Amino acid sequence: MLRSGAALTGAVTMGSLAGCLGSSEGERPTPVGYPLDRDDLRVRTARPAERRGYEQYGLEFDEHFIDVETLGGRFRVLEVGTGPPVVLVPGGVGYGVQWLPLLPELSAYTTYVMDRPRGGLSDGIDHRALPLYTVAETSIAALYDHFAFGSVPLIGNSMGGYWSLRFALAHPDRAAAIALPILNYPI
Repeated sequence: MLRSGAALTGAVTMGSLAGCLGSSEGERPTPVGYPLDRDDLRVRTARPAERRGYEQYGLEFDEHFIDVETLGGRFRVLEVGTGPPVVLVPGGVGYGVQWLPLLPELSAYTTYVMDRPRGGLSDGIDHRALPLYTVAETSIAALYDHFAFGSVPLIGNSMGGYWSLRFALAHPDRAAAIALPILNYPI
């Protein structure tokens, strides 16, 4: 039986599968970060392609990286627009660019578009080391802390909806509201 919150991502080896299935001692590996290779051709071409996409919609952004020691890496957040803050948490593989077509509709807000750990241009993490809900709650809390947010609304779709809901349940005083356009995961 899989551990609660375990996630398999990327290439699965017997070692990583065993880590997700657990051991008789119930121990988890120490969190290990997998820094993004910023010299990799795919990374070097992704950034300008993403920038062109934002330019096509007439949008500019500021890029921030948030270190999360307990996860062993850092993740990226793009700050777009002006106005009251709203946090956007992507589904799928965690690449925030999926929100791009919606951003012009949110022009009255400052949107904080997260690349979830191991998604987009964020570092990877070993998802075997911590329960998924801990990774979700810790990551979004780090984003709120980084920008000194009090109570701010979240929008999360699919897996991002799960992450947003887990954060809201753990920190109800910090989630002013939550919108879950698509949520396909059991709580």
